[in-house]
Amino acid sequence: MSWLKKKRALAMIAVSGLLLATLIVKMQPQMEHSPVARAKTPVNVIDIAAQQIRPEISGFGVVEAEILLQVKAEVAGRVIYVHPQLRKGAVLPAGTEVVRIDDKDYQLALKQAEADLVSINANLDEFSFTETDARKSLKLARKKLKLVQQEHRRITSLV
Repeated sequence: MSWLKKKRALAMIAVSGLLLATLIVKMQPQMEHSPVARAKTPVNVIDIAAQQIRPEISGFGVVEAEILLQVKAEVAGRVIYVHPQLRKGAVLPAGTEVVRIDDKDYQLALKQAEADLVSINANLDEFSFTETDARKSLKLARKKLKLVQQEHRRITSLV
């Protein structure tokens, strides 16, 4: 047998096997599903009314806070307000004003700094005008120098 005949025989065997498998599947009877009945389980039912319950916990031992806040003042000043509920172990909501420090000293320092700034700006303006005047005087002096040099050359040539 030649190689070509072997290939054809192998292809014929594969096609006939596929047709035989398809034929067997098609000839089988349809499956029918039958529901299985389960036994019913008897239960007892109790009706209850909704109630508000307030949870309560009691315990014994030492209680420690999970987070301890240790703060140091970064500013100086007299304390003029302390939150009434601020005490050791108290929990306050976020954003609550806890302590207020008198800001009069800081306002005074701010006003002094603003006055210093105004004074410095005035000195800067004065120096700017002085510089402009000095530049004009220099220009004028250079013109005078040229005139004096020309006059000197003229007198020298006459002599």
